Amino acid sequence: MGTGGPGVGSVSEAEELVAAAVAGFEPQLDASAVVGVLRRAVRRVFERRELAAALAADPLLLVSGRAQGPTSVSRLVAALQTEGAVRVRLPHCQRCERPRVLATPPGTVRVCASCVARLSALANPCTVCGSCDFAGRDREGRPRCKAHPPDEGRDVLAELTARVMAVADDLPGEDVAAAIQAAARGRARQLRLLWALEDVPGLLEGRGALGPPAALRLVQELTARGARGVVYPPCPSCGHHLPLDLVQDGVRCCKNCWNKPRRRPCAGCGNSATPAARTQDGEPLCTTCYRKTGCTDRVCSVCGDLRPSAGRAETGPVCQRCYRPPTATCSQCGRTRPCRAANSPRPLCLTCTAKVRPEQTCSRCRRRRRVFYRSPTGAALCRSCGEPRPACHLCNRPRRRYGRTPDGEPLCETCWKHHPTARRPCRDCHGIDRLRDFGRCAACAARHQLDQVLGGPDATVPAVLQPVRDALLRTTPEALLKKLAPASGCRPILDQLVATGRPVTHETLDACRPAKSVDHLRAALVAGGALPARDEHLAHLERWLTAAYARIPAGDDRRALRSYTTWHHLRRLRRPRKTPTTRAPTTRTLTSTTRGQADGVRGEIGVAIRFLAHLHGQGLTLRTCRQEHLDAWLAQGAPARARVGLFLQWTARHGYPPLHASARLHQSGTEKILHDRRWALVRRLAHAPDSGLDATIRAAGLLVLLFAQPPSRIILLTTHHLTEHDDGTLQVRLGSHPTPMPAPLDDLLRHLADHPRGRSATEPLASAGWLFPGGQAAHPMSASHLAHRLKAIGLRPRAARHTALMDLAGQLPAVVVSRLLGFHQNTADRWRDDAQGLSPDYAADLTRR
Repeated sequence: MGTGGPGVGSVSEAEELVAAAVAGFEPQLDASAVVGVLRRAVRRVFERRELAAALAADPLLLVSGRAQGPTSVSRLVAALQTEGAVRVRLPHCQRCERPRVLATPPGTVRVCASCVARLSALANPCTVCGSCDFAGRDREGRPRCKAHPPDEGRDVLAELTARVMAVADDLPGEDVAAAIQAAARGRARQLRLLWALEDVPGLLEGRGALGPPAALRLVQELTARGARGVVYPPCPSCGHHLPLDLVQDGVRCCKNCWNKPRRRPCAGCGNSATPAARTQDGEPLCTTCYRKTGCTDRVCSVCGDLRPSAGRAETGPVCQRCYRPPTATCSQCGRTRPCRAANSPRPLCLTCTAKVRPEQTCSRCRRRRRVFYRSPTGAALCRSCGEPRPACHLCNRPRRRYGRTPDGEPLCETCWKHHPTARRPCRDCHGIDRLRDFGRCAACAARHQLDQVLGGPDATVPAVLQPVRDALLRTTPEALLKKLAPASGCRPILDQLVATGRPVTHETLDACRPAKSVDHLRAALVAGGALPARDEHLAHLERWLTAAYARIPAGDDRRALRSYTTWHHLRRLRRPRKTPTTRAPTTRTLTSTTRGQADGVRGEIGVAIRFLAHLHGQGLTLRTCRQEHLDAWLAQGAPARARVGLFLQWTARHGYPPLHASARLHQSGTEKILHDRRWALVRRLAHAPDSGLDATIRAAGLLVLLFAQPPSRIILLTTHHLTEHDDGTLQVRLGSHPTPMPAPLDDLLRHLADHPRGRSATEPLASAGWLFPGGQAAHPMSASHLAHRLKAIGLRPRAARHTALMDLAGQLPAVVVSRLLGFHQNTADRWRDDAQGLSPDYAADLTRR
């Protein structure tokens, strides 16, 4: 598909052809200088392509002096002569035979501008005396000579000033005259403006759409000088306040309304749009399809690719991927961001620019969205429904075009990432990789963007933020680019850290929001060494307790609850303890609170707070409360209220009245599944490739069903727990002794060790070796998330674990279950007794009785 006119490809190719043609006659001129002269002399893109095609067909047009070729030939020759060219010659006028810049196009008598003026004077004799001394046209459009001028001796500027001052009476006459001369330069234009003011009353007060362009310019000049009586008119068709640069049906209108009746179905995509160009057969092309032809492509001065130009920088044209609008204060949202029309009085950021588009009901999805496209019948289409989706060259699926092959074939995003064309040299490290932005690879782009965020425009990172930079650079480049994206939750947090100018600590991050993004950023900083490790579940619990205490009035009851929480729960959670066996083969101490422990404390303290709030509502306290008050409160609510019993036992030991709540029952064997259901789940997970389940869920489910491992222990497995035996058997250290894994669980665990998956995009380059990596750096998957995924496939972890544990305890000795599966000996004994039905202690007690 090609556009009408000469068969020249992109603009860069046209410029190269012209430079080569000039170099054949003027070798002393540099090619880059010739391109610069061409751009100044021939500003329109189509004219450059037309000139290149003419010179490719006949290069002698530059030196022959023939009056042939387009008018741009003479303009280029004149500009080259000013740059020192000696062999190129201007074409000769066919009337005066002098070398001049020709003003008429091919197909007519090629004459210069002076001869055009003479011919125009001869063709327009004065209607009064018949003289050919043409000076202008009168009000009815008839020609007049200099002896009988069109103004008939009137003082045009004085009359205009008087008429304008009748409307803008708050301006002095000097300012009004200056505004008139700025809006209409020359006596002829001022005269036409005066006639328009006489013919259309109120032209400056809102009816400017019925007058000439000079009337609108005059309104703008008067408004800029502070006039309050003049009004710039809205578009008569749509009512929006936009520039009225075009005329439709004798009335001025905005560009959008002028384009509506000119919409045609595009020959490329079929969408209704205003033609931006035409094919060689005369079929219309929209702007998007016109760019796909390559006619507007230029070599980007940033990344070096041949792409459509979206703007210009100091180094030259910039493609759409590398172009960044200038920064300004948005007139809509007030934020300093990259803005469109940054030098205008009303700059708009990219977000507010998208909001300017009208919202209508999409004709395909029937949802109310912003209109980006139109169907061939003119119906509104949102971006998702109207965006062209050509078939990918490799996968042949209709998807959004993300790139092109060297032959111009479209590629979707997935195929483009794996195509060799996507690998190019990085502008910084010169390594071959898929470029991200500004011609940089992922690593260089992440480093460059991080320095821009932390150091500002000069990319000088302060010393207090240098540890943050070093820690974030240890993450993978893809993860860092996601964190630095403007739409991510970590970007505003980094901006807050830069604004404070203080060293980054845990307390500084605690004051930032949103909390989930803060946790991800904190994990990356801890893994990178910028922050010391901290028990996050315990820290969140302490902040929650501080807010929870405020729900109780200050006094003796609040002090009792605070003391109970501090000395009973927090002291236990803060106590250093041995690392669990499944965490690592080494024995080291750590202070790590699980989410289940923190949730348990929240639940118990929440019940105690509700009980104390109930007492205060009844006018009671812990010291005045009696057992009947507690029994009434327990009877009115859910069974979970009995959890207040531990708090009341503690208060009774510390001088408060003794109160007793019903004890909690042992829940170990209450939740089970049928054995047939258990083995059906095992068979499904063992042969799950056909069902689409990934290795993570299959391995975790089999560990629950076969070895009774809870999700809280499964997530702590690392590659250190895997041992290959001499006979090829894979053993996993679940307890104090390794346990052999049956097939296919052994292959699944090997796969997880060799190909770590999950949301490990934020995992640091020095991986922790988790078999079940999580979303935060150096952290495993959360137990609640793993349990949620298991429940989604119909596997309830607690019930399945109880069933498996009872089955194993009934078949193996309790000491074997304890050592292989990592349970305490008392737990193994209790499950053995439950599996056998009657406890030996019960039989001995029965005989004694």
